Amino acid sequence: MVQYEIENPNTLSGNKVLIFENDEVNQLLLKIMLENNELQPEIVTDINDLYKKIESHSYELLLLDMENKNPSSFEIIDVIRKELKCDIPVIGLSTKDYRGRAIYHGINVLLQRPIENRALMHHIMRVLYGSSKYKNPITVTI
Repeated sequence: MVQYEIENPNTLSGNKVLIFENDEVNQLLLKIMLENNELQPEIVTDINDLYKKIESHSYELLLLDMENKNPSSFEIIDVIRKELKCDIPVIGLSTKDYRGRAIYHGINVLLQRPIENRALMHHIMRVLYGSSKYKNPITVTI
């Protein structure tokens, strides 16, 4: 089992996180995890609302369900990166291993479900405060 160290969880306090997740149970779980770590989550279920919120540059991170179908999660990332020209950090959440496609499309981190709270917080800190750019994603199986 991988051990995750979070040096100072207070540094996450107040960061605004968009959640684009289709499953209501997963939405609630992510929201609770983020709120318990003093982040400010906002759930978005409409693709046009997602793009508007990303264009506002008011959020530090996007948690993206990789199982979206229409449009696909990879099409969503392409719009964010190429059309909106936004480099918002993106953590993809999936039951499948999309490493190759994640690299190509610009996802910072790909976490495979089920997701453990400490692992999620570790990778949020890594993406927000580390030296990683979206061209070097990591896939983590918990």
